[in-house]
Amino acid sequence: MQQLPEQRRIYDQWVSLHAEGLLRYASRLVGNPSVAEDLVQETFLQAWQGRAEFSKITQPKAWLFKILFRQSVAYFRTVKRCDTLNVEDLETLGSEDPSQSHLEEAEFLQACLDRLPLAYRQVLLLVVMQQISTQEAADILEVPLGTVLNRLHRGRNKLKEIYLQGLADSSVDPL
Repeated sequence: MQQLPEQRRIYDQWVSLHAEGLLRYASRLVGNPSVAEDLVQETFLQAWQGRAEFSKITQPKAWLFKILFRQSVAYFRTVKRCDTLNVEDLETLGSEDPSQSHLEEAEFLQACLDRLPLAYRQVLLLVVMQQISTQEAADILEVPLGTVLNRLHRGRNKLKEIYLQGLADSSVDPL
């Protein structure tokens, strides 16, 4: 068994490496930065509570995303999701001072993501945004690999359809 200082070092390393990606995923998944922060905090709390298992974990990123996935499932079971648009975290745009057009683009993309069925959104966010392998996504979501591949394919097609329909209905310039 690892000693507490070693467990703390590992935990701190995992937090510094994965907190941003977990928060980005959770924000896009639930559409509410405040709820996303709570889910990520709960994820890290559960990770710390499982610190005795740290030495057995070979893929910490996948393990943390699996915990976050379970947290999000619990959230969606207990709270009716509001369909309001709430885009406060623009770090993914790579701009500290986003222009109005970047803000509109980010809101438009978030609105497109929000219209996707949850199963498609989960897979797209994990595989495309977080660059997690499809096999790891299958493990995190606790579904067969074929299901992930199917959801990824259908999710991309549906997102494209929503995006193009939104362009036709709005004045937002394509990216």
